[in-house]
Amino acid sequence: MKNSSFFLVLVIIFLGCNITEEGESVPNDLEIELQELLKKPTSSPEGELFKVLTYGGDSDMIFSTRERIYPVVGDIIVDIIKEQNEDTTGIGVNYFENGKIQFSHFFDFLNHQAIWQSTREYMYDSKGLLKELFIETASQPHRLLANYRYDSLDRLVMIEYPIENGAELQVYTYDESNRITSEWKSVVGQEDYKIDFLVYEYSSSNLLTAKKSGERGNLEGNFKDAFRYFYDQSKKLSSEEEFDPYFGFQQVRRTEYYYY
Repeated sequence: MKNSSFFLVLVIIFLGCNITEEGESVPNDLEIELQELLKKPTSSPEGELFKVLTYGGDSDMIFSTRERIYPVVGDIIVDIIKEQNEDTTGIGVNYFENGKIQFSHFFDFLNHQAIWQSTREYMYDSKGLLKELFIETASQPHRLLANYRYDSLDRLVMIEYPIENGAELQVYTYDESNRITSEWKSVVGQEDYKIDFLVYEYSSSNLLTAKKSGERGNLEGNFKDAFRYFYDQSKKLSSEEEFDPYFGFQQVRRTEYYYY
């Protein structure tokens, strides 16, 4: 995205923010911080992602757009999210430190105003491995969203999502080359019961090319592509396709990635 496009978004935001209507809420600290952030100049770092287009089903109709902005201040990335008519619907702000995300704020964009909805906080151990993810929303207080568990080789083997009466699990297995070979969902106490089982497939250059699933996520039967991945000459992800194993592997969406 060029700077001119960024400042067009900025003008739209602040035209809305400068209009005071009866019943309009006063911006909170994060909303004010976002307003100040959007005043900053931006850069176009070579090789970095700047736009993501998502298409519905197997059509060429754009469903949503995510434009990525790199303000020249700190280690921050801003995502402007638009719907199919190019109207802004949300803004995400991600704060990094030493290349690791620390906080992620999300704002709805309604009536020309950014309204804070949620914040995610990422916690790491002494090795720099992500250990815990917390979330706070406009309607719920700060709480644990996920625990991350690793094996002796520091490979992620399980993500634990606390629920009221236990925990949902996302489980990963690896091959001798330390590549993920499969993933599935389960529940604590029922680990042998695998849901949404996926098998990973790689190219000769070790790029992930597909995640395959049985019908309705079953472990048996013919496996078909639930996800397909494509890359450019620089081996950056250029597009992906998603298919629904629960509805005859109909295509759900296609996503394209663009870089500076």
